[in-house]
Amino acid sequence: MTLLTPDELHELTDCARYAGQIEWLDDRGWKYEKGATGRPKVDRAEYERHMVGGNKKEPVKKGPNTSWYGPASS
Repeated sequence: MTLLTPDELHELTDCARYAGQIEWLDDRGWKYEKGATGRPKVDRAEYERHMVGGNKKEPVKKGPNTSWYGPASS
């Protein structure tokens, strides 16, 4: 496992503070671990998955809950 450096994580998130970095990662569905100091640790493979692989998290489309209508009929 290879981790992003603190400088790389700062550049990625545009946040210097750990709390801001964690919020950025959470908002985008990134996987990470917290170190003993609270610093998020991001595996380089996770970075590749999001930034290079094109597997960006799709935004959740919210709409009215129509499940109570029952199954669609033709």
